[in-house]
Amino acid sequence: MLVANHDQLKAWVVTEGLTAVKAHELLGRQGTVVPERTLHRYALEVLGVGRSARTTTVRVTDGEPGGELLCGFLHRISYVEAANMRRQPETTVSAGLE
Repeated sequence: MLVANHDQLKAWVVTEGLTAVKAHELLGRQGTVVPERTLHRYALEVLGVGRSARTTTVRVTDGEPGGELLCGFLHRISYVEAANMRRQPETTVSAGLE
């Protein structure tokens, strides 16, 4: 069903920049009913658009076990055992970096 509507989907999603959710709604108005997830997969795999098609990611550096971590909104917390995330009793949470 989606292959038959390929040109229309490409115009909506690629050219006009509509989301797959909106394209799903518009297809439904035309009488083509497909699962939304199927349309998302088609947009990603065939048309090359969607969240998973983005290649840039934010790099994250994991802390060393027992080391100091920066988490949330610049709160500093040290953990004794990284496996169960127990906080050291003498450690305080500050509102920013020193």
